Amino acid sequence: MPEQNQVFNAQPNLTTIVSRVVAVRTHPLGMAVAIADNVVRPAGGGEPRDRGLVRCAAGHGLEILGADKCDGFTWVFLETSPVTPGELVRVELDSEYRCRRRRLHTAIHLAIRATKNHLGEIQVVDARIEEDAGSALVACRYSIPISDADVVAIDRSIRSEVLNPRLVTILTAKSVECAKKSYRDLFRLSERYTLKGRVRLVCIEGYDVNPCSGLHHPSTDIGPYELKLESSGDDPNQFAIRILPKKVWTSWLGEL
Repeated sequence: MPEQNQVFNAQPNLTTIVSRVVAVRTHPLGMAVAIADNVVRPAGGGEPRDRGLVRCAAGHGLEILGADKCDGFTWVFLETSPVTPGELVRVELDSEYRCRRRRLHTAIHLAIRATKNHLGEIQVVDARIEEDAGSALVACRYSIPISDADVVAIDRSIRSEVLNPRLVTILTAKSVECAKKSYRDLFRLSERYTLKGRVRLVCIEGYDVNPCSGLHHPSTDIGPYELKLESSGDDPNQFAIRILPKKVWTSWLGEL
């Protein structure tokens, strides 16, 4: 069986690559191709999939309609597929879109850790990047309704990590139990997931360690943002924090 290298994990900055097609098959959206050196990350873990084009030898640019993992491959869905196994193709991703997703994914980790550090025990009920990568949402449940002062404190904590950046690195652990033992209070795992075997860890230096398969910014310097508190259903103890990237700092909820 041909091998496929998941390049997006090892080289998240790489958004253009020339590689060979290793398999082709039909799909409800049209055709699915598996590319030897795959840079296309499928959707998962609250992160939308990559966007972009696949160019064949004739130079035609085919829009990437979707991506999914199945039968040992990451398949890229195209409306048509004039390519055959062994043929070279050029994959061109929307690099700006990926960059926004990476920054927002790191912002989600910062927001959850800052909220947990301030409030204590919380239940994360949702954490996602919106499809257009224009914002991210973290929804949590707490024992009592949170106050405006709580939101100010959470924003202050996140902003401190942005303005005094920490490294974000990817490590692995043999198991969740090993990760808990190694990282102690820094380690957190959402109740929404049950993981077995080796786990991929996103580590914010000295601040947060979380099992995650997503793509991240290399530091907590995610750039200016605006934080908004939103309602989250009928439960008064449930709240949602929306993170909106900005070109410049326009909204400061508290002083450093």
